[in-house]
Amino acid sequence: MEAFSSQAMVQLILRELTPGQLMPVWRVTADGARMLVRGPEGLYDGYSIPADSLVIEDYEAPLGA
Repeated sequence: MEAFSSQAMVQLILRELTPGQLMPVWRVTADGARMLVRGPEGLYDGYSIPADSLVIEDYEAPLGA
């Protein structure tokens, strides 16, 4: 995971995935609450993995404290 302050986003790179499996992607906030990450086609809730690697960009993640 890497934060890009200039673009106001966090990038998560996942590898060695199984294509076709369903996957949720959560963001955990400072108070421990979990929120689904929003992708270009909606929330990553039951997202079908398209390939063995995946790049997720989260433009709603808090960047800094």
